[in-house]
Amino acid sequence: MARWRVLVVDDDESVRNVLWRSLERGGIEAHTAASAREALDLLGTLRPDLIVTDERMPGMSGTQFMRKVRAQSGGAPFLVITAYHHESDLVAEAINAGAVRVLCKPKDLDPPVFLEAVNDVLDRARVRRAHGESRSTPASTTESTTPLIGSAPAMHDVYERIGRFAGGDAHVLVMGETGTGKELVARKIHEFSTRSDGPFVACNCASYAEGIIESELFGHVKGSFTGAVTDRRGLFAEAAKGTLFLDEIGDTSLNFQTKLLRVLQERTYCQVGSHKPLPMRARIIAATHADLERFVEEGKFRADLFYRLNVETIRLPALRERLSDVPDLARHFAAEASKAAGRPPPVLPRETEELPMAYDWRGNVRELQNRITSAVAFANCGVIMPSDLELPNATPRRPGTVRPLSDVMLAHVENVLEYTRGNKARAAKLLKISRTRLDRLVTRKAGEVE
Repeated sequence: MARWRVLVVDDDESVRNVLWRSLERGGIEAHTAASAREALDLLGTLRPDLIVTDERMPGMSGTQFMRKVRAQSGGAPFLVITAYHHESDLVAEAINAGAVRVLCKPKDLDPPVFLEAVNDVLDRARVRRAHGESRSTPASTTESTTPLIGSAPAMHDVYERIGRFAGGDAHVLVMGETGTGKELVARKIHEFSTRSDGPFVACNCASYAEGIIESELFGHVKGSFTGAVTDRRGLFAEAAKGTLFLDEIGDTSLNFQTKLLRVLQERTYCQVGSHKPLPMRARIIAATHADLERFVEEGKFRADLFYRLNVETIRLPALRERLSDVPDLARHFAAEASKAAGRPPPVLPRETEELPMAYDWRGNVRELQNRITSAVAFANCGVIMPSDLELPNATPRRPGTVRPLSDVMLAHVENVLEYTRGNKARAAKLLKISRTRLDRLVTRKAGEVE
């Protein structure tokens, strides 16, 4: 396998020599340039896997050099070196220009520290190359809502119920923990229903105080209370013949529940401050993270309203109950976040996809989306590594199949050699074995492994 190739650009000859020696001793092919102009000339024939450049150089700064390379061809990833790391604007500008990381003189130029930074970038580049062309990103949807993602058995029942309930007109109650996607399910029911030409109007009941939520839903007439300077249509009117989604219905007061029950029974409502009944034509889909049956027993939720809403029910599984869907969800959210940021989708190597399957996800799908979105924003070289997810107490799950020790040893050696791009010295160091033993393992047949 060919060695990694790194170009070092620095006007200080002593720095160039130190970094050159560090790279060569680390098994990396190193080239140097004394200025950005010289480096640009070299790039005509040299195709480095990584460029390490000083920031402050005569003629053209490292950031200017980086922008020029990026504008011309995209080029290799950059590590920027500066002795002025205390200048936050300088560091921010370098990162904004595309630097993977900013190294500080002199501490980050210590050979072990420098090589660790270089190898981290090269390892990510290896993953990018291995995965960049082999895995397609999730297909985008032209529908009005985000696609529901998941092939776990627990989700099959959800899909079936959406299909069945969309064809009817009864009220639907969607139950599930916070972050499981209750509004998305409600939107899908609306999207597939005969009411899809009408509006989908969402109201988070937990966001409003009791008096405010009545005005929000029913509307009000001028002068009905202080501040009501004009008539105002409510969400019942806005929803018209479409769908009204009442999220967190379990967080409402008993007084409001009584008024809502009357609307559902009579299919009419009155604006606040008015006695004129108006027709309520919308279909109601309610959702809650609470155990409404327990709330009914405890007197916190009206039993008659519960049964009125609970005509058709969908229970959404928690993410920990469908961990097999995590990789697909992670790839989807990564592609979505990248598209929003105007950049190509990042690579999620297998270990990154598997690590979330060892996490309990108390915030469910929403927490996973937030983690992935944050990781995309800080992804180096377009690769999200397990550490980028910042999942506390998560450890990779062990495979369920049992393989012979010889197979596992040889497979691991091969993976490490691929990881180091054929650098046997570094592979032996990572494996914590001698170079001689590594050579024996490479040439020995699987059945002969000790």
